[in-house]
Amino acid sequence: MSTDKDLHTFLENAIAAIKLQVSDTVSNVVHIIHEQYGWDMEDWLDDLTEFESSAVVEVLDDELDEALSDTQKRTVFKCLRVSAGLEKQPLSSFSDDALKIIGLHDLDFTVTVDDVAAIRRKLHSQIPDFSNEQQRERTFFELQAVAHKNRVPRLVSLLNDLYHSWRFHRANSASGTAASTLSLSESDWIASSPYLSSKLGKKQQTLICHALASFNARISQRPLLNVIEKLDDSMADFVHTICSVSQSIHQLVQNKQALPLQIDVWIIPHNRHKSDTNLMMPCDEEDDDDDDDEDSDDDSEDDDDDDEKEDVLGAINIDELLKKDGTAYSLTDNMPDMNANAGEFRRRLQLQIEKVIDNQRSLRVCLIVDRRKQHGQKCPDVYCYKPRQFAQIDAATQVEGMLNNTKKYMLPYPSDNHNNNVHQAGLGAADTITKREFVLSFLLHEQDRIDMYLWMHGFCFRFLPQYCVSLLPMYFVKERNDLQKHGIDENYIDANFTLNVSDPLFDAWNKQICALDKI
Repeated sequence: MSTDKDLHTFLENAIAAIKLQVSDTVSNVVHIIHEQYGWDMEDWLDDLTEFESSAVVEVLDDELDEALSDTQKRTVFKCLRVSAGLEKQPLSSFSDDALKIIGLHDLDFTVTVDDVAAIRRKLHSQIPDFSNEQQRERTFFELQAVAHKNRVPRLVSLLNDLYHSWRFHRANSASGTAASTLSLSESDWIASSPYLSSKLGKKQQTLICHALASFNARISQRPLLNVIEKLDDSMADFVHTICSVSQSIHQLVQNKQALPLQIDVWIIPHNRHKSDTNLMMPCDEEDDDDDDDEDSDDDSEDDDDDDEKEDVLGAINIDELLKKDGTAYSLTDNMPDMNANAGEFRRRLQLQIEKVIDNQRSLRVCLIVDRRKQHGQKCPDVYCYKPRQFAQIDAATQVEGMLNNTKKYMLPYPSDNHNNNVHQAGLGAADTITKREFVLSFLLHEQDRIDMYLWMHGFCFRFLPQYCVSLLPMYFVKERNDLQKHGIDENYIDANFTLNVSDPLFDAWNKQICALDKI
């Protein structure tokens, strides 16, 4: 026996499916029948038996202003049948976003050894060091093969994004000691989801669990939920910078010729991370307002030396580092104050990015907002350049490949580093030795498909605009949370983060799999 809830779900799915497969206007047929004819679920099921005798087809002819071809009518009829559960839609005829109508459990999980081998070779070209023979590696490639077979290339990264969304929600729901002791592993996520635990078989659950564990082991660590070391810098300045970057990129994506494009933004905080137990000092002494006596300085000299050894950036001059590496770059020094002149800051930022892109496409661009204020200036220096390594992207580059670029290389590795055991070409977003990691990675696949990830503490997660006010405070020292002082709240983010990073498939699956209406 059907219920009002079944009818409501059917209507939502039918409207969304017809919008995706035909048009917004044609999807109105569902409203017309529901409001004028008052059909319940049984009426719909009775009518959707045969195309030739369906009253829906008559309504399409009589009630809509536009004339539809026979193919379009049959597409509408099929969308209705799929939404009603009367048949399964072949995934090859659905767009990526249409999967929200079908559901994860409708994927075909059967893949061959050859399928897995082919996807391994493809990903090896993007991530050369991600192809060993560990069991979890095999499950990762098996799930990638499932994604390829079902024409959902971002399946693995999307599931991982959903997993992290759930982890943040659970951690925020807990408090104090409870939050710090939560396990929240991939298997916990699957077990807690009524959808995953009931709709998928044990084999499929295990495959997803191991594949995501592999993703988090090889691409990035799981985000920390109980952060000890935090950024010691103005949160308001960081949020202003993030919004300014979003506005600049928003202008860029209007020119589709530049896409695909990857823009990695490293905002280097003025002060290094500090914790409750080990307060780390700013890299420069000019801005230290505390007049410590000589005895105190002498007592802490050894500890300061240890900290400086860990801070690979230290007082390094980025100009000299890029010049020594032979990297061509654009520098805008002493940028305008974001609080006083946000418009001019954004204008200069946009010009700088456009200058480096220079009407090219399939690029990776690095942008460094250096807030260390080494030379006594009050505003940051901004560097923009195309990296010489880990710079290759194209339309076929998957999210995993783009994230690997960011993970491995942001700056050339300083040759005068103190760690003699480190032999690497560059400082990447996953390197925790700088204690200054805050890298936003914008993955611009298409004009209406943009992913944004944040790298901190060696981990990476999908970053959403509202996290600027709901999540970032967890990663900054409490004294530097000046959002309220500068009037920054959700309304501010809605008005000033202009880049469209909406993702209907993520939203739909987040509601379906994680039972979360809002993140």
